[in-house]
Amino acid sequence: MLERIKRNVFTAPLLVIVIGALAILVGKLLEAISYESAEALFLSYIVAELLVFVLPGIFYVKLKPRGYAVNMNLVSFGFSKLPSVILMFFVMVFGSVLTNLLLSNGTLAELSKDALQMTGGDYLTSPLSILYVSLALAVVPAFAEEFIFRGILLNEYKNYGMLPSVCISAFLFAMLHFDLRLFPLYFLSGLALGFTAYVTRSALSAAVLHALYNLFSLFFLPLVLNFISMEAGVLVFYLAAVLFLLFLMLTLGEGERLFAGYASSGIHSPEKPKRKSNFFPAALELFSPTLLLSVVLFLLCALKILPV
Repeated sequence: MLERIKRNVFTAPLLVIVIGALAILVGKLLEAISYESAEALFLSYIVAELLVFVLPGIFYVKLKPRGYAVNMNLVSFGFSKLPSVILMFFVMVFGSVLTNLLLSNGTLAELSKDALQMTGGDYLTSPLSILYVSLALAVVPAFAEEFIFRGILLNEYKNYGMLPSVCISAFLFAMLHFDLRLFPLYFLSGLALGFTAYVTRSALSAAVLHALYNLFSLFFLPLVLNFISMEAGVLVFYLAAVLFLLFLMLTLGEGERLFAGYASSGIHSPEKPKRKSNFFPAALELFSPTLLLSVVLFLLCALKILPV
């Protein structure tokens, strides 16, 4: 059966499994270390992100044929693509509010408390402390994760078209967070980031978007959730839904504009490989044993059967 599965479809989930194992191992190591200062703790977070995501990613790229990195779209994006990033940021913000409302049954008091604790609590007392928290919990994780999921994984699946590549990379992205309850939120975030990387032809645009969203979640989400918890949940839900749909339509329109520009410039999307029309032979090209293994391991970790 493995002969029928393309190598990149087999190795891409394997990379995520390795990263997941490293994340658990490094996380346990960080918990066992005592830190003399908060700065040392946050610096260790930065080093951990590099060890868990960047180094395995570089090693993975080195194993690929020459010129592989050129196709990862690790390039800057021009001002013409900036509106797509900004609009998608608001889609993610209002989508996050909607998802949190649904997951919390209309009350966000506990989520607000958790979000406030994630910012470092009383540590945020100076510009330097804010910089440490921003780098350790928002910026570095965003760029490290996008290097893997929108740089490598999106590139591995891109020949199957936009929808499969964005969905599978988002699925693997959500699983790596080991949280079954928040899986829908992470998956939707992965879809937004994948769509942005695909339409802008730049994984860096997704990294910038991811960093902006992380910063919002760290410093502004607690305030937003506190405000929402004091208001009527149904009213806020409908308002957030309207704004979410509005920005989603604007984002799709901006994506259409970018695709039209690519077409007029002679830049086309990757051609889909020819495959059989039957469902199961086609599915075998995307779903590999390593993908199924990653799902099993995610469930075992999310359900606390395996220690995380």
